[in-house]
Amino acid sequence: AYAIRDGLEFRNQEVIVEQPGGSRSTILVNIDPMRDAAGRIIGAVNVFLDITKLRYAERKAIKEKNNLRTLLKTVPVAVLIAHDAQCKHISGNPAAERLLRMRQGGNLSKSAPAGETPEHFRLLKNGRVLAPEEMPVQRAARGEEIHNDELDFEFDDGTIVRALMSATPLRDTTGALR
Repeated sequence: AYAIRDGLEFRNQEVIVEQPGGSRSTILVNIDPMRDAAGRIIGAVNVFLDITKLRYAERKAIKEKNNLRTLLKTVPVAVLIAHDAQCKHISGNPAAERLLRMRQGGNLSKSAPAGETPEHFRLLKNGRVLAPEEMPVQRAARGEEIHNDELDFEFDDGTIVRALMSATPLRDTTGALR
């Protein structure tokens, strides 16, 4: 009605439509007034797209993401996530930050750019300090599955914490490493 009466265009307006029986659909609406050669409005072109399933999937994904975030916050096991294939940025849940004696939100990566690399601990296997490319998360980022690798975190104060580590690659929807 506004398109015909006032010549207004509407772009990507979401409208909830109640169906007979009470079910609801989310419709994406685009409307343009139609004009004759003299410029008078003679009608409107309406394009409606049912995005009900898309919005449902988005709500479900948000709920799952929130559930995962809550799980990662509360689980007493250290979880590390590499945000790039080179492992230049690795974040962790609170248990990982406590284990590594890192501040909340800090970059936990030994592969980080100079100046960002945590220097207060070393990761050892059988008493030998591992190079960053030998570490479980970095190996998983190259496609390797790591299961129950026993490693030691040695801190500058002499404390050694033994950990059993597993790591798995993260892949995108095509299966490519991410």
